[in-house]
Amino acid sequence: DSAWWQEWVQLQVDRNWIYYWLGRVEAMSTLVERVRHVVETKGTPLQRARSSQSLIPMALRRDPYRVTDEWGEYGRRGVEASEASGELSAKVMARFCRAFTLLFHGDLVASEQQSLIGLRLAEQLGDLTMQSRLLTYLTLAYRQQGQLERTRECAERTLELATRWRGQAPLSSAIRPAATWFGLDRDLPLVRWAFLDGPSP
Repeated sequence: DSAWWQEWVQLQVDRNWIYYWLGRVEAMSTLVERVRHVVETKGTPLQRARSSQSLIPMALRRDPYRVTDEWGEYGRRGVEASEASGELSAKVMARFCRAFTLLFHGDLVASEQQSLIGLRLAEQLGDLTMQSRLLTYLTLAYRQQGQLERTRECAERTLELATRWRGQAPLSSAIRPAATWFGLDRDLPLVRWAFLDGPSP
């Protein structure tokens, strides 16, 4: 019945994330191909969203220096499934993943749009970690577009969030170039703590 299949699908989604953390890319690829049809036909929208989200880090580990259109498709499908799920946390993660793939594919304006949507949802949810991550990659998108004032604003918001909610809003090392660029790491003493104590990836 449907409940049995949904439980089975959830186990496969969880297995895929375990393989990711273990660095077993080949096992991830094999599992994805084996269960793809069942996930798409038997899984709930939330399960399909989380499955699509797991495909992005799989592709990142498999092709670390080459961002393909496949990444974008994973991100697009994740957004669609998350919207169908109605789950706010899934929507936030899906927008982050979509923004991430678009950014490194060079679609900077589209990445900015997805980040802003995700940030608004993360603020509604009160998810400090996702707010920090979205602001970090939004900063990168603005910096690559040459929008200096917006880059500075986003970098300041990211650093302020990390210092105000120390330990709850982890600071990504990806923000460091922009922070250093504007001298913000000197302006906020706690930021130096965040960098020296080992920022999250």
